[in-house]
Amino acid sequence: MQRRAAALYAAFFIILAAGSYAMIGVAEEPAIAVDNPAHTLVTGEEVTVNGRTYSVRVSGGEAELTWTDEDAVQTETWDAGSTVTIDGTDFAVSTDADATPPTVRLTEERSLGENVSTVDRDGLTYVIVEQDDQQVLVPRDEYLTEQFGPPARIDYDQGAEFTYNNQTVTLATVTNSSATIEWQAAVDTTITAGEGDNVTLNGQTFVAHFPDDRTLELSSDYAAYQDEVEAQNTFHERVNGLWGISLLSALSAITLLGLSYMPSRY
Repeated sequence: MQRRAAALYAAFFIILAAGSYAMIGVAEEPAIAVDNPAHTLVTGEEVTVNGRTYSVRVSGGEAELTWTDEDAVQTETWDAGSTVTIDGTDFAVSTDADATPPTVRLTEERSLGENVSTVDRDGLTYVIVEQDDQQVLVPRDEYLTEQFGPPARIDYDQGAEFTYNNQTVTLATVTNSSATIEWQAAVDTTITAGEGDNVTLNGQTFVAHFPDDRTLELSSDYAAYQDEVEAQNTFHERVNGLWGISLLSALSAITLLGLSYMPSRY
């Protein structure tokens, strides 16, 4: 009698497990669908938002939207004591923020050449020169001036324009520790987007959706997109619940059958 009852309960749990498993097999995950997207884009297309045009690249469920700022301001800082190269010549940078107007001086840096011996004394470099069978120490800068003439010097006042790296730059600011130059140049800015990302294009925000790996949809209706995501989350929760029912029912059936066939002590 005990085994018969156990078999009946086991059969019930087996049916319950099989039914849950069958439902998992036929269940279909709801796909996210965006109704009336503001923009549907593929690679090579362009989209204009509030007067700004973006080029589009879509691949593998990700997208890049790139726009070019033709008038972007680029900057470069020259620290006092550093070296910059202009037209193939190295110059040492010095700054004077107390001058009127503040000024940057570029002083040509020159090498001593080959077969020239030097020695350092008290933080200064001296060139060893043979004179009348004696070694004479000549300060490095003095030696270079004697050999090659005075170094080239270029002074720029704050606000001055000059050519640097084949482009016109402006000396924007000068302090006693550095100088900053600036110039205008085209700069590309790229915005990346994945599924569900908020994408802001020139002040307007969209949610990104990929109906396939090569298509990007941009929607302004974020609430509607979230409803679609919630539907998917609910589906996954219910499938997980069915998996739990199936596994627990199978284990219960096995346990009942195993216990019913255990030998009685009485």
